[in-house]
Amino acid sequence: IIGTPPNTRVLEGEMPHPSTGLPMRMYDTRSFDRVAQVQYSINELELLGADGIVLSNHGGRQLDNAIASLDALAMKFGPENFPELDRLRQAADNFEFRISPAMVDLIQSPHDPIRRQYGPTVQDLELHDGIADSLNEDEDSPVPNITHRYPDRALFLVSPVCASYCRVCTRRRKVGDPEKIPMSQFESAFQYLESHTEIRDVIMSGGDPLLLNDRRLDAILARLRSIKHIQIIRIGSRVPCHLPERITPELC
Repeated sequence: IIGTPPNTRVLEGEMPHPSTGLPMRMYDTRSFDRVAQVQYSINELELLGADGIVLSNHGGRQLDNAIASLDALAMKFGPENFPELDRLRQAADNFEFRISPAMVDLIQSPHDPIRRQYGPTVQDLELHDGIADSLNEDEDSPVPNITHRYPDRALFLVSPVCASYCRVCTRRRKVGDPEKIPMSQFESAFQYLESHTEIRDVIMSGGDPLLLNDRRLDAILARLRSIKHIQIIRIGSRVPCHLPERITPELC
């Protein structure tokens, strides 16, 4: 795990956060060939929740401040830019909607490609064919939270939530729903991985694994490391760019 968001360079020095006084680094973040100054707060993340999910952080940008409704999106960029708001609401009913503050900072207009990555469009109402499980992951799921398609590797879903929800996600039928990615059924997943000695590579995904708190994440990694035939553990995450405050020294 790297403590610096991807495709960034650290600017010289640190500065105090204007609200908390905690040290902050400045990063030069490149996305879609544009540059945005991102304030990255250190040691501000409060890990809460008995279910092991990161709920919020103090002083910095946080999930509580994410855009999580179309009304908030219209307020941010002007209701005149969303003339079909009622139809967009129908489209948004089909999947989870949230844009993290770090991504909101990069959106320059209502029609920005970054905004279109996360927000619904009226075209989402015009689907005529296709299947919900486009990668057929459920067919290759022998126990809850595990997809085992290729002999030597397995996908392990460990978190039901994301900092931002992508409208083109191949798992949008599940993310945001803890009943579809249950965190209470890990034991059967671990037992499956332990009994299948051909598996050498495990990809942790979800949802986003880095939205688990440090204690829960450490427990999962420790259990996976105890399985002798597992040689590689990968973490599929967009948190370094979606919620950079989550990449704390303690996590690293």
